Amino acid sequence: MDNYQGNTVARRKAEVRRRSRTLQISGGVAVAGVVLGVVTTNFFYLVAVVALVVFVANAWKIREVVNQKDQW
Repeated sequence: MDNYQGNTVARRKAEVRRRSRTLQISGGVAVAGVVLGVVTTNFFYLVAVVALVVFVANAWKIREVVNQKDQW
């Protein structure tokens, strides 16, 4: 079900909000993974790297959404 039928601006705003929440969570997991990796095993470094990949992917998508040019 599309809540923003015909409203591309609202759809893009909702996507940026969703991806920015994921960005915040993955950033926190990356920092926590590095800290835990220093304190404990190397497994948490792997968690931090995966979280960093998710972080970069969502940042890239947000940039694409924000820089999209509308053609009216």
